[in-house]
Amino acid sequence: MKWIGDRSYSIYLWHYPIILLISKGIKASWWITLIEIVLSVVLAELSYRFIETPIRHGIIGEYLNILRSRPKSRQEKKRQVQVARRSLKVMAGTFVLTVSLILCMIFVPKKNALDTLQKRESKAKETGKMTEEQLAKQKANGSESEDTICTTDLTDDEILEGLNLLLIGDSIAVDVTDDFYEMFPNSVSDTKIGRITSLGKQVLDSYIDEKKWEGEGVIFASLSNSPINGELEAIREKIGKDMPLFLTTVRIPHDTFEEESNSKIKKFVEENDHTYLIDWYAASEGHDEYFDADDTHLLSAGAKAYAKCIKEAVLDAYKKENIEIPKSRLVSSTDTSTDSSNDSSTNASTE
Repeated sequence: MKWIGDRSYSIYLWHYPIILLISKGIKASWWITLIEIVLSVVLAELSYRFIETPIRHGIIGEYLNILRSRPKSRQEKKRQVQVARRSLKVMAGTFVLTVSLILCMIFVPKKNALDTLQKRESKAKETGKMTEEQLAKQKANGSESEDTICTTDLTDDEILEGLNLLLIGDSIAVDVTDDFYEMFPNSVSDTKIGRITSLGKQVLDSYIDEKKWEGEGVIFASLSNSPINGELEAIREKIGKDMPLFLTTVRIPHDTFEEESNSKIKKFVEENDHTYLIDWYAASEGHDEYFDADDTHLLSAGAKAYAKCIKEAVLDAYKKENIEIPKSRLVSSTDTSTDSSNDSSTNASTE
């Protein structure tokens, strides 16, 4: 413990560049992790012995004294040579350390994690505003027309256009917001960075209890930041046994609960009626081009692929579900009624 404590600062300095260079700063297999640990300790020992300890014992001051003084005896001259040699070793070690740091800056992944996080946070604020605007739009529309039509009688585009779905997601879904609203113009996407599963359930509660949201289905995609502990059952109970519920599988290769979460999600879908799977894990298999440097968050291609998964699952479900939606949400329906009205007016005028 003392040996580790003495070298703890050196280990601290070395471990991060080594991790970045070997595994890009993300969780790796056990043998890669073991290599990173060994290299961190070996390099820490070398820098501790040949750089840190001599500097702590005043080698720099002694070297400066040598430069300022002249030896008066052979013994003093011998001592000065010894100190000079030690100083050269320290400077050589410092040079090696400096070169290593420069190499780290050159060869580490070009995507800067901090910059990526800042961009995602900025996007999250933007999507938050979009959510508020969508809710305000729904409130302004007020009570919708009682004239409804079943989803089984609609085209694919009409189903996507007419549904009022509630997407609750984490930072993965933040990346998908633009594509989601493009596909589902009358739906709501509520996403937030770092949102864990239990907090996602609380968001659903607030929409139903406080905001009085009344839609045709829930897409729950807040499953990437924590294990599942009974939230799925609570969500199913909250929205009722008949409302369609969509659950997304997760791709989080650097977290230990990925496999367990996906198993629970699939089992829950199989055991519950009106519950559907959006299998993002399967759809993204082998598509490295979908992901950012962390292999979890999405690039533009990944966001579009994720939105496509949602679209396909929703269409498949609502072609089976006998759900009624207001005709007033359908632009095509409104246009048709307007055209019919214009035709009638024209005919009456002609007569």
